Amino acid sequence: MTEVERPGGAVQALRVPCWVDQALIGLGDLMHLVGDGGALRWRLFWVDFIGDVRAVWQQGHEKIEAQSRQSEGLSISWSQMTALAGTDAQILDGEFVGFQDSGAPQLQFIMLDSSFWIVWSARADYADLRAAFGQAVMVPHELPASLVEEPFGRPT
Repeated sequence: MTEVERPGGAVQALRVPCWVDQALIGLGDLMHLVGDGGALRWRLFWVDFIGDVRAVWQQGHEKIEAQSRQSEGLSISWSQMTALAGTDAQILDGEFVGFQDSGAPQLQFIMLDSSFWIVWSARADYADLRAAFGQAVMVPHELPASLVEEPFGRPT
């Protein structure tokens, strides 16, 4: 069973509009700018899609959406995230969190209502993202929960 611990206090995160200069800012754009997150163990929470995700998950979006609503979320790899970014599926809502092996959160992408992304990083270096998306602003943000699981398995 998964235990969720919420650390105290607010931090700063970057809010990036979904559309900048009539171009859609997608998951792949964020992944490219933050660098390789393949060493992290990723979970997907509370996702809603429009479009076909069967290139990533053969069972389709309904089952994936349901699994993401479980308390432990859906295990997802960086390569699956890359494949998802390459589809025509639109993420309406969803939270992607990358964890260290210890369960400590390191990186988070949240899509809210197809309106904007919230990007939080334990490194707190948002220079590349701010430079790429001039309309991005810093906002207060609650730290993502730590995830402790026995064993904390690697996504397939």
